[in-house]
Amino acid sequence: MTEQAMDEALDAVISEQDSDPSRFVAANGLILKLKRVSKMIVADADARLKAPQPPRVWIPELEREEENPNHPSYLDAVRRFNYERAMMAMRVYLILGTEVEHLPPDLAPHTSHEWSDLIAAVDPDAEIPESGPRRYLAWLRLYAVPDEQLMPLLGKVARLGGATFQADVAEAQSSFRGDEGRDTPERVPSTGQTQSGDRNGIDPGDGTGVRSQGSSSIRPLPVGQVDGPIDIL
Repeated sequence: MTEQAMDEALDAVISEQDSDPSRFVAANGLILKLKRVSKMIVADADARLKAPQPPRVWIPELEREEENPNHPSYLDAVRRFNYERAMMAMRVYLILGTEVEHLPPDLAPHTSHEWSDLIAAVDPDAEIPESGPRRYLAWLRLYAVPDEQLMPLLGKVARLGGATFQADVAEAQSSFRGDEGRDTPERVPSTGQTQSGDRNGIDPGDGTGVRSQGSSSIRPLPVGQVDGPIDIL
């Protein structure tokens, strides 16, 4: 088969992938078979993550302590928590929800040291086990799946199990970037409200989410859904 014929065949497969929820075709020719991942697996792993709690500060005007959800260290802890939550979900979906159906000849298999030696050369601290599922995970995340297709892959695997996996990088950057409009570490607004008008910036819920769009509040996310300030590449 000529190179042109191979490209045309690949284009035909890619054009059909949206109608086939059980396959994912990467732009480099890698084809993954997708499998349903139970939401309970994600839920159990999610339950073991401890969400950060906002610090309490003394408000002289009110003569009482109140939570300060705009404290810089708390916002940083929320960002780290969401990153860990995203990484947890990514590990579950990629390890349990994918397997290689077709490996193009120009991609090294996950068992090869060709790809891992190159990554280790530029990042000696990269976590690449010698074998096992976590090596396969590293292979997918760091080498085999093009960066721009990792999130669509995760979303497609999650949808098979009835969950969602999405990240809005622009929202993530604007949510936790900069100090403009942020309260000082020592106090919350004397009215007990944030500048957005939310009481203490806390929405009803367990606080295990990210800030709502257009607000400084923290909102919980449904199990299996990841949204907000994450960078998993």
